Amino acid sequence: MNRIDKNAIEMMRTGLYIVTTKHFERMAGCTIAWGCRTSVDPPMILVCISPKRTTCSVVMESGNFCLNILGEDGLEIAKTFGFKSSADVNKFGGLKYEIKTSGAPVLADAVAYVDCRVFESYSAGDHYIVLGEVVEAAVQRDGAPKIYDSKEFFP
Repeated sequence: MNRIDKNAIEMMRTGLYIVTTKHFERMAGCTIAWGCRTSVDPPMILVCISPKRTTCSVVMESGNFCLNILGEDGLEIAKTFGFKSSADVNKFGGLKYEIKTSGAPVLADAVAYVDCRVFESYSAGDHYIVLGEVVEAAVQRDGAPKIYDSKEFFP
């Protein structure tokens, strides 16, 4: 008998984010739903990224990442960063972004961002947990953050 009801796990609510990174001239980004605060002093967050994503290897090489917090209008950009590979497509083409303190791109369309330097990373099942020390963070515009709903993202 299976004691794990995946519907119960799906009830855990989280935001919809895009993790971006840059190593020399190579930029990458992917959509994630697993990110959270881990420390107030010093300010730290974590993101969970599949090692199958190009973004994961670029984060590890660069030592930087930015958690771009999407607004309620962010579903389409989330799908672009979620369903295409940075190895095959320039996901940043046509998007406005700015390189901030860590060296990672900050998307202009994000309602807020948290720019980090990698502090530590851990293998955890089918993902890596990447712990980042916050070096810069700001709200860029008004708006509520987008809540991840797998039924909306994977109709």
